[in-house]
Amino acid sequence: MFLYFVESQSGCNVPSELLYAFDSKSMISSREIVGAGPSGAAGMLLGRSAIGLAYQADKQTWRKIPNTKCWVGMNTDERPTPETLARTRHFIKGHWVELGDGNSWQVPLARSIDTESQVLRYLETLPMSVVMDDSGQWVAGDIVPHFRRLWEIAGWFFDSLGNAEDGNIGIDPQLAFTRATEVLGHNYFVGPVELSLLGVWQSGGYVAVLEALVDLPKLEEWSALHSTEKKSNEPALVT
Repeated sequence: MFLYFVESQSGCNVPSELLYAFDSKSMISSREIVGAGPSGAAGMLLGRSAIGLAYQADKQTWRKIPNTKCWVGMNTDERPTPETLARTRHFIKGHWVELGDGNSWQVPLARSIDTESQVLRYLETLPMSVVMDDSGQWVAGDIVPHFRRLWEIAGWFFDSLGNAEDGNIGIDPQLAFTRATEVLGHNYFVGPVELSLLGVWQSGGYVAVLEALVDLPKLEEWSALHSTEKKSNEPALVT
């Protein structure tokens, strides 16, 4: 697991900058560091388990979260994996994508392409509320708030695809990496620093994650299949 250090803090309260790393208060373990922690000052060590919750400078790699007093660390020879980082609450299944660390990560599916109907269309796959309308009928409401951010990112990326010119999506890589990190963070206990420590991102690596979010791998499979079928049904050229 990843470890977290908060400089000059006592008690196990999780600062707002680290809320993404914990699903609930019951999973927080803490240990006070009286001497020098990774920042060189005393503070509090936090983790999702008491097992392995220790500061060992010579066996760990630490990086500071920019503009905070928080640090993220891991055991250098025992790096966290997608399996150990997967969330149990609100996990959304989707396409598996191999990223720069050599591991496969499951990207949540925010929009699913319906390839069964005559016309290709998107289906809403994220959990939605059910409300009673004015006529007394139960109808689909809005996407449940916890999942709404995935829907927003999917819409942004889909719109970017629609505005692409000559195959160039034309989105800001800084913004794209940030949003692709948010997507992975829905299914896993990771943020920008965790993914940086693991070496997950490579140049342009956000594309595969964002494409998986909107089900483009399925569309590509469908297009390839129908392209093959079309060619097989074409009459042979007689010379």
